[in-house]
Amino acid sequence: MKKSENPVVNYLDQVTANVITGNYIRDIQLFSQSLREQVLPNFSTLEVEAKQLGEALYINSQNQYEAEAAHEKSKAWFFSM
Repeated sequence: MKKSENPVVNYLDQVTANVITGNYIRDIQLFSQSLREQVLPNFSTLEVEAKQLGEALYINSQNQYEAEAAHEKSKAWFFSM
């Protein structure tokens, strides 16, 4: 008897498919939705925030080295986020 002809195997395959579809797929969809709607929007303004940080540090710089350091600090902050 082939696997596809065995009604018990077919039933267990269907139960497994239902469990995967009912539990795991739903959980993955909810996680994806939460990530898309709640987490990723927080990262949409990172470039603007890094620029503002660099400008604030640049304004307070006393010389060329501090000005360059301000730029590097803003880049480092951006990439660390």
